[in-house]
Amino acid sequence: MIDIKNVSKWYGTFQVLTDNTTTIKKGEVVVATMLTLFVVPVIYGALARFTRSPEYTARKIEAWEARENTANDAAPAAAE
Repeated sequence: MIDIKNVSKWYGTFQVLTDNTTTIKKGEVVVATMLTLFVVPVIYGALARFTRSPEYTARKIEAWEARENTANDAAPAAAE
């Protein structure tokens, strides 16, 4: 068991923790470690399958902006 008692932390003049106390029982650390080492990477891997590279996204945005600019440039000429 791990006991942490009366922990306070300051960043300059700003206090972020005030007399925090916690107890970590046997087995709780194992659960947190298993989540971090196994469950989180599986979730990230599943999400990564549905994403594309930043370059792909940038090219799509540039193409969309070019089409928008072309459409906006052509509109005043048609109105004349």
